Amino acid sequence: KDVTITLDNFLVYEVEKSAYADFDTETKIADFESDTFGPSYYYFEKRYMSEDDAESVWRDSFERVQDAENAHSGSYVTVLKSTRVNNFPFWTRFLPTSYTEDQRGQTYSVSFWMKATKTGQFKVALTCAYGGSYYNLNSLEQAETFTVTEANVWKRYTYTYTITDAQLQADKPAVYLAIHPFAMGQSNEYEMIDGKQVFKSEDPVYMYFDDLSVRRVNPNLTETNLGLSAAAGVTEMGVSDTLTVFGAPSVANANIKKTYLVFEPYTGAELYEAMLRLSILKAAGQTVKVYALTGDAPTDPLTYTTAPVPTGDPIAVFTAQVGKTVIDVTAAIEAAGGKHVTFVLVIEEGGEDVVIDNTSATPVLTYGTAQSSDFDAATFKVKTNISLYSDFRFHAYVPAIKEVKEISLDGTVLPLYDLERVMIEGTEFYRVTKEIAAKYGADSFTVRVLLDSGEGAVTRAYRLSIPSYAKKILAGDYSDETKALMKDMLSYISAAMTYFGTATMEKTETITSVIGSHDGSLDPTALPEGVQVTPGLASACLRLDATPAFAFFVSDPTTAESFRFSAGGAPLACEIRTAEDGRTYIEVTTYAYGMLRTVNYTYTDADGKTASGSYNLTAYYENTSESTQALVLALAGYAASATAYRNSVIGK
Repeated sequence: KDVTITLDNFLVYEVEKSAYADFDTETKIADFESDTFGPSYYYFEKRYMSEDDAESVWRDSFERVQDAENAHSGSYVTVLKSTRVNNFPFWTRFLPTSYTEDQRGQTYSVSFWMKATKTGQFKVALTCAYGGSYYNLNSLEQAETFTVTEANVWKRYTYTYTITDAQLQADKPAVYLAIHPFAMGQSNEYEMIDGKQVFKSEDPVYMYFDDLSVRRVNPNLTETNLGLSAAAGVTEMGVSDTLTVFGAPSVANANIKKTYLVFEPYTGAELYEAMLRLSILKAAGQTVKVYALTGDAPTDPLTYTTAPVPTGDPIAVFTAQVGKTVIDVTAAIEAAGGKHVTFVLVIEEGGEDVVIDNTSATPVLTYGTAQSSDFDAATFKVKTNISLYSDFRFHAYVPAIKEVKEISLDGTVLPLYDLERVMIEGTEFYRVTKEIAAKYGADSFTVRVLLDSGEGAVTRAYRLSIPSYAKKILAGDYSDETKALMKDMLSYISAAMTYFGTATMEKTETITSVIGSHDGSLDPTALPEGVQVTPGLASACLRLDATPAFAFFVSDPTTAESFRFSAGGAPLACEIRTAEDGRTYIEVTTYAYGMLRTVNYTYTDADGKTASGSYNLTAYYENTSESTQALVLALAGYAASATAYRNSVIGK
């Protein structure tokens, strides 16, 4: 008998009412891991939903019904139907329910079983609570789409997510899993119901969810394979080279024939995953259930009399196909608590047998544990280099190993998950970047690394600077072009410090100790011919207060968006800015090796006509003061060396 009720401002009706119905509205499904109420499932069928009600569907709106027959195993099953494309009809908070700073960047895997009454697609994503209420949710994040290829067939799905600032900065830092059946029978057609515009419903699409679990993912696992300690098919024929799961047993024993796979207790490091790997030689799509028994190893040999009978729910169900099969048995290994584990494979239906290889490709249990290393804090090293920009981008490379727990730059902790990872000669490093303007080029900075040595925390501090890096290069076995670049770079830094007044005796002596009296300034006669054709521009100059960049002041601010700049055929990065006097200018930056090139541009004037122009560093040199000319020549000398270095590298 159908019963119509109203919950949380939207219409719900119950179908296939169970004799064990429990309408305890205080029951929550917060964590998906409690078996307090035994096998159960939640369901609702949403007939109509208006725009006003689009965000009102919440976990409290589900009804919990005792129903062992429909439960895939012992934990909660949720059944739902959607009739609206953009609605998120189901979400629930799951473990861990809150996050702390040290979990930033960690990746978690959400695993669950699901079957649906129709084929189609559904989306799984994250959403967070803001504004002091779990009901005030932001948009979906890290969404992933899954496809249901067979109706009414249980299948395990796995979704991964990473903790980011969105979770940590929530007013109540919790994460909710949102399951959205956006292509599972919804309708886009409108209908007026009680004066409201609502979506029409289609045939109900029920989605059954079960065994939702959350596990932290360790991307660096050490895999250990453990072979069988015993394997047997419980038959009248004894053990052969193949293991057979019989679909039509010749000897009746509860109408089930079983194959038992026994493994020694697990006593290794912290376990992240355990996979049972089988090689199936004969199969025809049979449904095979996997049960787990823990305790002492079964009696050898196994007989119908001695073989233990599996009880409870299967830990996995798979469709048998010829080839390699991998079954996630992590939960069973963890639950075993260091005891023997026996996996029992069962076919509970008549039909063809499933044959498993037990010769060349015997069943194997693969453990994934935290990666071990021969880490020695005393030999831990950091690499460095400099990018050739107009100013300087100093890079420090910290080995990306599990012993590195924290990296800071000048006292500011840098989240590891935010740092770029790069491969250098087959080794992965975190890249820590410090951008330095030329006028501060002699300043030093500190990269601090917190390590777990295995015997306690160890801190390594690295005091870095451009002069110290250049000194190492000049003393090493490097090319002439590389060494010339280091000298001219420091010469330019010295000129910038003098020009901007940031020089001190100590900083000047630091540079002098490396390059002596070297002056890398370019001879004025070596400058390229001046180019200054600037239609659409009121003036052009070189900005030297921070990162050297060309500044082009536009005659008509309305045309600024149309300007496009390039040098040597390559587009240049540019940004529209407003000067203190209110004038609009475009700041155009270039690499060090491009400073001597002519900057070309095109734009569209107020009449819609396209025009072009050109400008270069020499034009600025010819129209500036004597003191500024000295700085421009130092910059030009550095740019010439950067060009020579780049050409030497490209030519190899």
